[in-house]
Amino acid sequence: MRIILLIIFWALSNTSYSQDKETRAQSAYMAAETAYNEGDYTKAVQKLSDATTLLGKSNAKIEYLMVKSLVEQKKYAAAQEAIGKYFEYAANNKGTEKYTEMVKLLSELEDKAEVEKLSGVINSFWDELKKAMPNDNEYVYLHSAIKRFYGSEDTFKDSCAVRRNERLKSFKERKSKTQPYEQF
Repeated sequence: MRIILLIIFWALSNTSYSQDKETRAQSAYMAAETAYNEGDYTKAVQKLSDATTLLGKSNAKIEYLMVKSLVEQKKYAAAQEAIGKYFEYAANNKGTEKYTEMVKLLSELEDKAEVEKLSGVINSFWDELKKAMPNDNEYVYLHSAIKRFYGSEDTFKDSCAVRRNERLKSFKERKSKTQPYEQF
């Protein structure tokens, strides 16, 4: 008899714990919505992550708000990953307003994520350059000189490519003016 009572007690407590997790996940989602509406996108992402952890998985509703929050933070690569998850969960929601909104956002996110990745490469370049400089004054001087001369790091990169092409063209012109070797 005791064993039966223990099993019943365990089953009831386990069920209530499961419902408690769902309630807390729903509460975390509602807090994420509130944070998003108030413009606190970092908090919204955190609360959405909490909701996912409590549920043990995500869903279309969570991923939709996650995408919107990440886009507002200009974290396009992470938003691109989240939109992929959204489409996995929202396969049955085709034709809805939210689904259509995500479809329109998809190509925009791909472009912005690529720009974000390239910006990361440029920032890495500047970080490595700073490490290579013996002291901060030389780095600051070089960095400001490049920005002053070229206008920005992007213009610097484009200018380097242009100069390389000019040198190649000049080399080809000089080579064509030089007398070719006679063949024996």
